[in-house]
Amino acid sequence: MLGDPEELRGVAIKVTRIITDRYIKQIGSLKSENKFVPTVSCCCCKCRSGKWKEAVPFVDELDVKEPVARVAIFGANYSTEALRDTSETELGLSYNTKEEELVNIFVRLICNADRNLKKKIFKKAHLDLNEILPHTYRGSDEEWNLYEFYRKPGIRVDQEAEDHYKDRLASYMEPDKYGYRLGTTDELDKLQQQKDV
Repeated sequence: MLGDPEELRGVAIKVTRIITDRYIKQIGSLKSENKFVPTVSCCCCKCRSGKWKEAVPFVDELDVKEPVARVAIFGANYSTEALRDTSETELGLSYNTKEEELVNIFVRLICNADRNLKKKIFKKAHLDLNEILPHTYRGSDEEWNLYEFYRKPGIRVDQEAEDHYKDRLASYMEPDKYGYRLGTTDELDKLQQQKDV
């Protein structure tokens, strides 16, 4: 099991990179008043007595209120609180969980941000479900909701025409409004299985 601060920092860095790669179109569409978009990452802190779920901090407010910072804070805080609120069995965690497995768990939690989690989680993590993000995606004036930033984009696995994936998306996804993000065939297969049930 991971517990060393450097190992947990490595997990945080990998999660940040994967999420950035997956949502690069959406991140690039966020409006900013600054010429340079701030970079944001979160670090996990030390593990005490094997109770690493209690030791993982959430990211608090940054000095800037840039949309990209709010998206990063939401992802970090949401995944941390969801991790604390979900059983280890449901998450697929065990004492022998490897780094890559933990990275995948965090990425899955962020990409599938579930509004049905207990409202106390959102309150505890200082998350506003109705916060609006300014954006320039396709010149649309439709508002993007912070909560929906991670959950609503469609999923594509390569550079094929995005319409190729429309029939494999979940009903809650809105690719016309939020665009498509990079995903995996495994994600698309799981969505298809859920639709077939």
